[in-house]
Amino acid sequence: MPPIRLTYVVTVFNKSPWIGDLADSILAQDAGRAQIVFVDDCSTDESWAQVRIACARLEGAGHATRSIRLAENCGPSVATNVGIRNALGEWIFFIDSDDMVAPGAAKMMLGAAEACDADFVYGGKAAFRATRPPPTKGAKITAHDDALWAFVSSRLVCPRFICKRELAADGCDERVFVQDVSLPLRIAHKSRRMVHLTAPAILQRQVDGSVSANDRQLVADFVGAVGHFLNERPTAQRIRLRLLRRCFRKLIKSGRRSWKNRALWALSSLKWAPAKADQHVLREFQAMLTQHRLRIGQPKPAPATQEERMLENLESLAVP
Repeated sequence: MPPIRLTYVVTVFNKSPWIGDLADSILAQDAGRAQIVFVDDCSTDESWAQVRIACARLEGAGHATRSIRLAENCGPSVATNVGIRNALGEWIFFIDSDDMVAPGAAKMMLGAAEACDADFVYGGKAAFRATRPPPTKGAKITAHDDALWAFVSSRLVCPRFICKRELAADGCDERVFVQDVSLPLRIAHKSRRMVHLTAPAILQRQVDGSVSANDRQLVADFVGAVGHFLNERPTAQRIRLRLLRRCFRKLIKSGRRSWKNRALWALSSLKWAPAKADQHVLREFQAMLTQHRLRIGQPKPAPATQEERMLENLESLAVP
């Protein structure tokens, strides 16, 4: 069997009508044998059955597959992390189950990575609602040695990229429901060189009622992902200010027009913000979760260590 160079990580939740289209788009790629990891986030429709059918078709074409069904609905961030842990390829391609891989995208992105000696490749997207996607266009390739600045300044959000598997080892921030911001931020922070392609990597289906159609959830996920990122990772000032400005702008546009949010947006636009602004972003995130009853990821607790199990046993034997 040829070695697996690329793994597709596909998260699934109630997307049964479109899983076959995604499988078709992967079968149409010409980048060699791949692994496809499906993670079903406890779907309530026929998605799991469609995943099994897709796996049979993909395996019949010589690809490797892994299908995992979570026991409870935990959200895209948790599901994506499960997929990352089961990836075998040197590269990982992240895609949602209602989207499709653009024609020739896998080979194009792997070729760009090799030509530019990059470990992170971000492609474009083409949105569609009709059953037939729009035609794709040629690629303009730009390499960036400062991957994090390129990601932030270009507003690259949405899973439409490939990266070396080791870059994704930290996974998504499971304190945030959707992975679209936290995962590429973490990867860009570790990346040695990023390539940006203007040609579509994915064909993104516009589906009414999806998470991406929930404006408040998207704002909260963006603010939460950025807030945790800035509080936990050393970041250049220009990147911090750009991210803060976008956070406060999103908060204000979503209706959170407090004087503090407006003042911090103005200050960050003038290229200054107090150190406490990062903490304020997290407070706004928590307030949105509470007030609007928004979802967060539900990480699984780590297995108990041997010492913890011994303590639990001793406590259970203790005489009151």
